[in-house]
Amino acid sequence: MKFTIFFGISFFLLLLCSLRLLQIANIGQEKLQASEQGLLPRPPESSFYIPNRQSSVQERSGDVELSAPGLWLPLEAALDIGWSPPPPVTVSPDTSTGPEILVAVTSCSVCAVSAARRAAARSTWVRQIAEQNSNIDVKFVLAQPSPAGRKAALRDLRPEAELNGDLVVVRGTEEYRNLPNKTLRLLRYALSGIRQWTHVLKTDDDCYVRGHALLSILRMPAGSASQEQYRCTGVYTGCLENVHGFYPLRNPDSKWYISYEEMPDEVVPWARRYLAGWGYLLSADVALHIVNSTLHWEHNPEEAPGWYSGLHWEDVMVGLVAGEVVGEEPQANDAFVPAWKGCTVDTAVRHLDVEAPKLFQMLYELETSGAWQAGDVPCTEGDYAVNDYWSWKNWRDGLEGVLAIGEVG
Repeated sequence: MKFTIFFGISFFLLLLCSLRLLQIANIGQEKLQASEQGLLPRPPESSFYIPNRQSSVQERSGDVELSAPGLWLPLEAALDIGWSPPPPVTVSPDTSTGPEILVAVTSCSVCAVSAARRAAARSTWVRQIAEQNSNIDVKFVLAQPSPAGRKAALRDLRPEAELNGDLVVVRGTEEYRNLPNKTLRLLRYALSGIRQWTHVLKTDDDCYVRGHALLSILRMPAGSASQEQYRCTGVYTGCLENVHGFYPLRNPDSKWYISYEEMPDEVVPWARRYLAGWGYLLSADVALHIVNSTLHWEHNPEEAPGWYSGLHWEDVMVGLVAGEVVGEEPQANDAFVPAWKGCTVDTAVRHLDVEAPKLFQMLYELETSGAWQAGDVPCTEGDYAVNDYWSWKNWRDGLEGVLAIGEVG
């Protein structure tokens, strides 16, 4: 008798649970159908995704952006090579209100010197841009560490991510020969922003950037027939440091070595000129062409130029693809100053090379005091003849602990 009562109660409870589960399933199916029809917002693919997240320090909580603006993740997830973000959304920027510039500073996620440069930049030129140029955003772009280095990178980057909201991690390992991938993903990030940047300055963490001078580069000259105040299309400008153009280095001991197997002579874009990779400015239309072209070649390798797969020099790659839009001759601009030349009042980007981050504070003081705006300033403490490349190179390569230009790095 007791067994019969117990069995009856159990059966009744089981029936109630089954009915409730069926009801939940029906509700879930209705929500899914509503989501597919656009009646409800579709949930994100990852629980980490926080769309349109504000960038206040209180809300960042140590998160960083991964590959796409607004895709905020915990640092440990962003450094995980096995994690895949949703694809970015490309938008067309509104140029009617003037330029909106993203300064994308490539930096190393596993290098102590890069961390020091980022800290020095934030306390100098990044601070000044934040105070004076509301239409310029600065982000530091990192690649992912190798699995072996992930734990150390997580330890070192966590305090920086908690204090600042300017770190962007892109997919791919942090290594020199992976710079083309890092740069292309940087451009995809720039084109995916809610801010709708009209231009992107790709620069390195050993450079000093002046926001007002950067905007001056884009201003139309007086008397121009154009009704626009700024150049917002067809821009690929920077420093033409290598006036002889591209030639593959066949020396295996060189940092920039390209073997014949990687790029046979028959497919080399001989003597094509390009802008130095430490700093060049692109308008969104040119950046979009570069991204679309390379994405097409990645999915259709048989249609890619013969040089594409073997080219590890990201600045050459950008120059070659941008040339399809703006012409083969780059738009050289003296406002982009290499490490061996002196600074002028018009300097927008100064490559400091081995003198970064040491000179950041000196240049910042010259800028904030008004001395830089008043005339040319010294932007080196090196013992070499300014504006003489070979004098600078001999001084630089003779410094203790500095890798000579052209050697393996």
